[in-house]
Amino acid sequence: TRPRRRRASFHHRRILQSEPERWRIEGQTRRDNLAMRHTFVRAGWAKEAVYRQAWLPNADDLRLDGLGYAVLRGDWKESTTTPPDFSDP
Repeated sequence: TRPRRRRASFHHRRILQSEPERWRIEGQTRRDNLAMRHTFVRAGWAKEAVYRQAWLPNADDLRLDGLGYAVLRGDWKESTTTPPDFSDP
């Protein structure tokens, strides 16, 4: 997982350094993709969304949830991760 985390960090660092107008980068994965979920979190991305039954059926004919992650320019500069505010209904 360490090389994958470095790659994820490298890519968002490269994008944010080379594109100063970009303020966020987004990514999505399936709920059952634990390796990718851990990669996003370890690279400093915050989980922002759950897309219920958004992925096409898998081999078991189940529709899986999708998860949305993002890294913000300000968080990247400060080496932090700001969790989204989910307090509204």
